[in-house]
Amino acid sequence: DILRSLRSKESGPRYLETSSVSGTKDPSYSIPFGGLFRYVACPNYLGECIEWTGWMLASNLSTGPTSFAIWTWAFLGLRSLSTDEWYHSKFGHEYSCLRRKRMIPFLF
Repeated sequence: DILRSLRSKESGPRYLETSSVSGTKDPSYSIPFGGLFRYVACPNYLGECIEWTGWMLASNLSTGPTSFAIWTWAFLGLRSLSTDEWYHSKFGHEYSCLRRKRMIPFLF
């Protein structure tokens, strides 16, 4: 029963809602809602950065993990800029009025 309900169309992710811009229920182009999406455009990038920062700290600031964590923050920080720009270009005012930050809640 559990697996069957996971595969049903009604059990899709909560953040996939109908866009008022296009009026369609196409889940491939909709504004995500819920969880950290309330605050940032890319909560998955934030989680990834926190994960690698934890690895860096657990390794006692070894060179490899430290450089990888720094690279991850830099790369995903820049990537969040283009993701946010895409949301603005696709959804316009509907997305702008949400006033989300890009990757770090209340900061960036």
